[in-house]
Amino acid sequence: MTPKSFFIIVLRIMGLILLTKWLFAIPFLLTSIGQIFESVNAALFDNVSPSSKILFSFSALLTVLIYFFLVKYLVFKPDVTIDKLKLDKNFEEDKFDLKIHSSTVIRIAIIILGGNMFIENSVPFIRNLQSYFLSNRSSGILSLFGGCNASGLDIIEGAVML
Repeated sequence: MTPKSFFIIVLRIMGLILLTKWLFAIPFLLTSIGQIFESVNAALFDNVSPSSKILFSFSALLTVLIYFFLVKYLVFKPDVTIDKLKLDKNFEEDKFDLKIHSSTVIRIAIIILGGNMFIENSVPFIRNLQSYFLSNRSSGILSLFGGCNASGLDIIEGAVML
């Protein structure tokens, strides 16, 4: 494996992670823009100036464009990124000899994914736990495991993967 092929793999993995984050962010941004300009929710945004609405819409569009170009140059054109950042230069060896069994690679990937799930869902789970104990009306212990942002079952799944 050459340094360039190694960095192509790393950049594509980073791009795929960004793509998943981007796919979840787009509906949120579109509904936010729609709610700001919708006349039904006008009472919520009475004190918001039109210039603030335009600025928010512009920043949301800019965010979508940045994600688009990052994904484009990380997943579909990693060669351009590697050449611009000179990632494959100044290596002593032209080839890497990686003697890793495929099951080891799968284990490492599962550990990384499990850790990522555990870390991403810990804070929202604690927030759900706090709101459960602070609320007067609770719908049982299973309300801890359901939420719009995260669920306790994701934390359990991430811990099992670790």
